[in-house]
Amino acid sequence: MQPIGDLISKALEKNEPTTLPVSSTWSRTYIEKVSKILLRLFAGSPTRPKDAEFKLMVVAWTETLCGVVPEHRLEEAFLYARRGRDSNYLMDPSEVCAAWREMRESARFARPADQYDPFASKEVCERCFGTGSIVSQGPYPTSRPCDCRRQN
Repeated sequence: MQPIGDLISKALEKNEPTTLPVSSTWSRTYIEKVSKILLRLFAGSPTRPKDAEFKLMVVAWTETLCGVVPEHRLEEAFLYARRGRDSNYLMDPSEVCAAWREMRESARFARPADQYDPFASKEVCERCFGTGSIVSQGPYPTSRPCDCRRQN
């Protein structure tokens, strides 16, 4: 198998489509998803790459992303990276990898949806509503300590 650098230089010199080696660890569906992402990246752009350049980009992106970003979260990581960028330069696959790491890190600290909040689920005293003092109603409102605080 020839190094990717040799294939890139050969393809760009000849300006003809080449068949690129596909690693055995890459799934066909992963390559297709990367191709769709790159097509969306260049949609409406006047600098759309030619066929040979596009194939090389697909291989380079797949080589970078495959093993870092899982296939079922690939599009989500791409959108997260694209929404969070403020540069006009061409997007790099390392930005998608960084976005995936950031997504994974933020999900690690998020509370699961079914987990309850222990402070919100405590029983509240019906007389003082958790304040510790009972306010008496009348022309001259007064307050006195609630018994619920003395029990704890």
